[in-house]
Amino acid sequence: MSEFKFTTSETQKRRWREKKNKRKADRVARGLCTYCGGTRENSEFQLCVACREKKRTSDADHMNKGLCRNCGGERENKKIQHCNRCREAQKVGGLRKKYGITTADYDRMLYEQGGVCRICGGEETTNGGTLHVDHDEESGKVRGLLCGNCNRGIGCLQHSTKLLAVAIEYLEATEETPTCL
Repeated sequence: MSEFKFTTSETQKRRWREKKNKRKADRVARGLCTYCGGTRENSEFQLCVACREKKRTSDADHMNKGLCRNCGGERENKKIQHCNRCREAQKVGGLRKKYGITTADYDRMLYEQGGVCRICGGEETTNGGTLHVDHDEESGKVRGLLCGNCNRGIGCLQHSTKLLAVAIEYLEATEETPTCL
């Protein structure tokens, strides 16, 4: 049996870093804050005044004080790192940037799936109860909404139906037959 790698490839990591650095450079070139994209008051700084203020205190300080990790505002739920306003802004921006869908598209998919994972039918217990958007890595097409475990499982199997078939064969071959006591 051949050996499979279940890690993110160095190429994917490099592409992500290049994309992030390009976005920062584009913002600097346009005179925008590299953190929030707002207008910088002084071209000597890469961050606007508000972001410079936010960045002076660390995320850990905010978290220890029970504040939002992003804006420093009050968190409604102490188990979640961000306040509801920042979570909603991240959700809207993230869905559009990463997957090309709106929150209405996400809500429609969630309704069609009955509010549960498309694979296991379970509810999400982590990630603030929000299901993860599963998409094809090559085409970018959104396939459905998954719980964290199913999403990680597919990712670890490199989104490969062949690897999944091999994993099924392995589990079936090593499955013990139950014995009656």
